[in-house]
Amino acid sequence: GVWVVWCPECGYEAAVPPGGVECFPLNYVLQKQLVLEALNSSFTTVYCDLCHDDVVAEERCDTCPVNLCRLCSHAHTRQRRTTHHTVISLQEARSLGIREVAHTLVCATHGEGEVGWWCRGCHEPLCAACLATLHRGHPTVTVDQAAPQARKKLTALLDQASSRMNYLLSTVEDLSGAATRVQQRGRVVSDQVNAFIDDYIMALEEHRHTLLRQTLLSEQVRGWMRWERLALLREHRAGKVRGHRIQGVIADTPADPSNSRLKPLCDVTNLTVGSKASALVVARDIDGQPVTHGGEEISASILAIDGTTLRCGCSVRDREDGSYEVIFCPPLPTAATLHITIQGVHVQGSPLEIGITSMPMGVSGVTAGDGNREASLGGRRHTGVFHCCTFCSSGGDKTATCACGATMPGGYLGCGHNHTGHPGQKHWSCCAQTNPSGPCTRPPSQYYQVTL
Repeated sequence: GVWVVWCPECGYEAAVPPGGVECFPLNYVLQKQLVLEALNSSFTTVYCDLCHDDVVAEERCDTCPVNLCRLCSHAHTRQRRTTHHTVISLQEARSLGIREVAHTLVCATHGEGEVGWWCRGCHEPLCAACLATLHRGHPTVTVDQAAPQARKKLTALLDQASSRMNYLLSTVEDLSGAATRVQQRGRVVSDQVNAFIDDYIMALEEHRHTLLRQTLLSEQVRGWMRWERLALLREHRAGKVRGHRIQGVIADTPADPSNSRLKPLCDVTNLTVGSKASALVVARDIDGQPVTHGGEEISASILAIDGTTLRCGCSVRDREDGSYEVIFCPPLPTAATLHITIQGVHVQGSPLEIGITSMPMGVSGVTAGDGNREASLGGRRHTGVFHCCTFCSSGGDKTATCACGATMPGGYLGCGHNHTGHPGQKHWSCCAQTNPSGPCTRPPSQYYQVTL
């Protein structure tokens, strides 16, 4: 229900007063501009500013400035106050360009009265008629008195606007620079992505040719019987090509159970119930040569003397290099055998006899290799595993460590069998304690303390 006038230059919206567009305050700046355009136009009839009648002006005082008829011009130059003023013809003044007018503040209410006062209560300029009638009794001052204060306020506002404008321009410049940097960085990353993908594609093409050459070589050298067993192992690591890790190998030499071998990685003749044990299966082909890839179906199980299968959580981890790690935890104290088969045929060393003993007396709920079980006699909880060495318990992880402080050549941070510093027997990885049921002897942490 409110009408507004929209400025096409700055976008400002001014609400129209209830009386309509005619009630907008007079724009004196625009009014002065319109008067100057009329004075400079040769088609405008200009009247003398000093005569009461409509007498055409022919001359103009460039000092006052006022438009004068011939009679008033003669009197203007003879008076003592204005004798030094410069009076020129109106035509000459127009050619030089008229830039000032004598009467610009005209009352918007009465049309002809010159504005000379300012109403502080209504914030409006007043003529003599307005002062005597409409604004009688209102707090007023002369225009000369109000102008300095208004000028001071406008100057402060302009200074603030100038400061904000400089800040906005600086911000826009920073944003433009940031946008340029983002675009440049985007182009750099895009080039890196394209270069990486192009190089990766070249690595894949090179690996493709390598696999195809291996396939043809296997057909020519191994013969047609091996050709029938040829297979592609998609998920197996094939090393690096042009710096990229590539998967996929050709399996042309299947493992032969009679030549493959089972090797225990710890002392399996005296295992403790619940302890973690491991063994290694090394695959070899029919010629006794090592198989350099994984993918074989290795079956592992533990059978008691009476032939029943023990539930020991037997698992086989394919190392993808022709070897397989078998991990199991004996559940019961009994004599048993570890059975390892490839395609249903036992490998060398299988079945492997293992001895399983119960926990020592006085141990309540202690399981070797389980760092989350409690030690006996109210001792501190172990946080590691009870193992023969770090190499076996971690599956060959070079970054695994042990509290015994021993290390192995080749960058291994943990201990290994027969290497310097190894305790020579099973021990806890958290404190190097060799007693499976003893409390943890690691130093108390300054950050936390576990109590049982």
